[in-house]
Amino acid sequence: MKPNGLIVNISSLSGIYPFKGAPVYSASKAGIVSFTRALGDYAKKNGIRIACLCPSFAETKLLKGVDKRLYEKYLIPISYVIKALEIALDDRSINGVCLRITPEFKIDVYPKSKL
Repeated sequence: MKPNGLIVNISSLSGIYPFKGAPVYSASKAGIVSFTRALGDYAKKNGIRIACLCPSFAETKLLKGVDKRLYEKYLIPISYVIKALEIALDDRSINGVCLRITPEFKIDVYPKSKL
C-alpha cells in the first residue's frame, strides 16, 4: 500500500454493542472492530492508517423483507455512512479506531482513548 493510505473496514454498532437477536453476526462484527484496533500501531509504523465504520442499521436492500419494527428506531440513511467515510479520509488522527454512526447523525470515535 502507498504511504498515507487508509484501510477502511466496515463493521456495525453490533460489533460494539452485541445484538442479542443475532449473536453470530455480533461476534463477526466484533472481530472486525478488534482487528482494526489491533492493527492501528502496525499501520502507523508503515505510514498508513486503518479505521472501521460502525453504522447502525443502514437503509440497504439487505433489510428488505425484515420486519421494520425490529430496526426502524435505529435506521440511518446511507449518506451518514458516506459522511463518516469522508471524516475518516480527512482526519489524519483517525487510526486504529472505529467511527460509531447513530440515527441521531452522531458520528464519534470509539474508543475515546487507548489502554
